[in-house]
Amino acid sequence: MKFIWDEHYSVNVKMIDEQHQHYFSIVNRIVDSLEALQIDKAVLGAILKELIDYAFYHLQTEEAFFKKFDYEGASHHIEMHNLYRSTMKEYLKRMDVADVDLKELFGEVSTFAIDWFANHIMVEDKKYSHCFNEHGLK
Repeated sequence: MKFIWDEHYSVNVKMIDEQHQHYFSIVNRIVDSLEALQIDKAVLGAILKELIDYAFYHLQTEEAFFKKFDYEGASHHIEMHNLYRSTMKEYLKRMDVADVDLKELFGEVSTFAIDWFANHIMVEDKKYSHCFNEHGLK
């Protein structure tokens, strides 16, 4: 199932919203490949690597603002980021298993990536909106 962005996912910080949207566009490329039955290990592996690299970049962006603005919820929020990071690294390791079922693996990756990030935005990211806005980030 593809992710469709709408404004209720907005954290009221343009740069962060744009990063979230870009992240979901990468996940949607995985979904598109699976729906088109284009299950090529090299292609899906490249998309997964791009997704992980971009997600880690995005999480680092948020964490830099936590530090800069002395965000009080930073510790818990970073713990959540670290859970995401470790799960995605595990998916990357599973790619190297000789008899990996790519359709199953990437179905799992796309479901996790969409569900985790959508829920994370709605529960955790919305908590920092006020702090970021107060410090001039809009």
